[in-house]
Amino acid sequence: LPGRPVRISATAVAQNLEITHTWTKRPDVLPLTCKALEEIGETLDQFAVRRIEWATAHFQKEGLSPAAWRISLFAGLGTPTAKRPVVKAALTAAVAFLKAQSELDYSKADALNNG
Repeated sequence: LPGRPVRISATAVAQNLEITHTWTKRPDVLPLTCKALEEIGETLDQFAVRRIEWATAHFQKEGLSPAAWRISLFAGLGTPTAKRPVVKAALTAAVAFLKAQSELDYSKADALNNG
């Protein structure tokens, strides 16, 4: 969906389906549904990386190449989350990607100005 990402959790899906009580108290009644709910849930790291990807797409659209802390802030990551190895790697990759994109844009602008 467009806009800020929302975490996909088993609990949220169960609430949306109005089966929270059955899912938590009587999982034997819905074994396949319970299994599916457990499989679709995102970890906090997965959700943080998805938010970084969303923020990166936003900055790319704007033609900006911000520092990692600004991407983290826009993505709504807290400091402890941003310091996790997987999340930190995603931030580093996002910065490198946006920097490369901005350098390509400058190269195109120079080629047009000199051409």
